Amino acid sequence: MARSNAFLPALAVPIGSARAAIAGAALLGLALAGGSAALAAGSDGAGLQPGLIATYDYTYGGVRHLDEVPWDDITTSGWKAEPIPFLDHTFRNQDVFASGVEEKVVMFITGFIHLAQPGDYAFVAKSNDGVRVFIDGKQILEDPDVHRDRFSEPGTMTVSEPGWYPLDIQYFQRKGTAALSLYWQPPGTDNLVPVPADAYRHKPRG
Repeated sequence: MARSNAFLPALAVPIGSARAAIAGAALLGLALAGGSAALAAGSDGAGLQPGLIATYDYTYGGVRHLDEVPWDDITTSGWKAEPIPFLDHTFRNQDVFASGVEEKVVMFITGFIHLAQPGDYAFVAKSNDGVRVFIDGKQILEDPDVHRDRFSEPGTMTVSEPGWYPLDIQYFQRKGTAALSLYWQPPGTDNLVPVPADAYRHKPRG
């Protein structure tokens, strides 16, 4: 898919409205209708704790595309570390999150995201290397192969019921610099900004 960077200045200056990003995403075939199944634990997030849970795997760290990773195996056999408080990171000569390594790591990140008001949300990911983002079981974003730091095409979600929605992220870093950030533009706002830490939670381990 050809990549358009026309929307990228939205990260620093207004892009007009969420409708503009949503319309662009719809043309890309990424627009979603949903938001019908907010977290059963309640819209207030009762019983959840801050941050997201990451599962790390090193067996498949040399892959060049997310489709090369057997994700069912990762989620059951990978190594789980402390929660990640937010997603707005670039790593140069540093361990990738709490992986203990600077490269060749696969991550499955899971938890919940707080969509606090009804309406249309726009999302963009910045990554190095591949990433896929799912909200409420629906794929919102994808940039799945090896690449330098770059922004994904935008994705959207229409929310009818505010609440905490399941969030799953597939990610891998092959070599060199690593990056992973998630941006959003909630309804009634004009900018894409990093999703704040207080919008992420996870279920504590039983």
